[in-house]
Amino acid sequence: MLEKRRGYSVLVEIGYKKEKNANKKKIIRIRNTKDIANMKKGDIGFIESIGKRKKIEIAKEARIKGIFIKNLNLEKFLKKNEIKKQENKKWI
Repeated sequence: MLEKRRGYSVLVEIGYKKEKNANKKKIIRIRNTKDIANMKKGDIGFIESIGKRKKIEIAKEARIKGIFIKNLNLEKFLKKNEIKKQENKKWI
């Protein structure tokens, strides 16, 4: 360990510490559509356990307002659901 040889665990060194003021933005939990209505552009949201229909509504509103959602890729999620919606219309 002391000789920094391969195959041995890494020693703690100076320089790997994170800055204290690196991430000042507060993460807001989104439990329903009212929570996203109160958010502003540039805020960071975190969607909690919500059904798919409400999640689609929240994602559309977040894309319009310019809100970043930490645990959801907005473009990919909305595109995937649009494709499924079109496929279901073909069968009807």
